[in-house]
Amino acid sequence: MSSNAQNLNSRFEVSFQDNFKGDIVSLKLGKCGLLKNKILTSREIGFAGIIITFFEPNKISVSENGEIILEKKCNINLKKDIKFSLKLNNRKEILRINLNNGKYIGLNKDKDTFELRQLTVPFEYE
Repeated sequence: MSSNAQNLNSRFEVSFQDNFKGDIVSLKLGKCGLLKNKILTSREIGFAGIIITFFEPNKISVSENGEIILEKKCNINLKKDIKFSLKLNNRKEILRINLNNGKYIGLNKDKDTFELRQLTVPFEYE
């Protein structure tokens, strides 16, 4: 199953993937808060159940295990690198994402930091 089957008009997609084990995660895109102190645990397929999808113009939806848990409008300039402000178990991190490298963004936990994967095709979870 493609994680993006229904979202053909999305501009980019962020999924939390592998190695989360009861970790507390927060995420802001630019100035737009999307997750706050969310507890994530990855399943065997390397997916923690959270997908964030950005649609034009300026609509973001956050889904957990296929159910939309948040929808909001966020002004994000897609012509510039997108600033991800992340927190993993109270450790803050900033990632800058260039969508020219792919609109499918996967975030994995690597020890106490985030590891970024970026693809031009959707991630697939079985």
